[in-house]
Amino acid sequence: LSPEETKLYNVMANNVEKLNLTIKRDDLLFTVSIDSSKTKFKLDTAAKQKPVLKMDVTMKGVMEEANQPMNPKKLSTYSHYASKEVEKQLTELLTKLQENDADPIGFGLRYQASKLHTEKTYKEWRQIYPELSFDVHVKVSIMSTGIVE
Repeated sequence: LSPEETKLYNVMANNVEKLNLTIKRDDLLFTVSIDSSKTKFKLDTAAKQKPVLKMDVTMKGVMEEANQPMNPKKLSTYSHYASKEVEKQLTELLTKLQENDADPIGFGLRYQASKLHTEKTYKEWRQIYPELSFDVHVKVSIMSTGIVE
């Protein structure tokens, strides 16, 4: 994994406390210092439906750097930009792990733990994982621009 992918992996697996995210949107480039993050996920493998991993991530932090003046009144816009960018990056990372048949976060263990254990449980997961789609929702809350005027 790249350093950026490793950061995102740690968000999903370990609910890291300190993290810097760089967000690029058109000609705007800014860095958010995340002070807290929380990740929850649920596997939805209902019969007759495509299996889905639903992941919710919440992050709180402050803006540290920007390539242009940041308006404190637009915090919700900046938070939205950061949320969409992290959603995209997490989905790409989950897809990369899936394509490489890697499950370092333990989705398969969660699946097996939530089902009645039989000798077929592991085989079922091995069939489900390649078909799994990802429904990732990220809510980044930027508390301030971090700029002293």
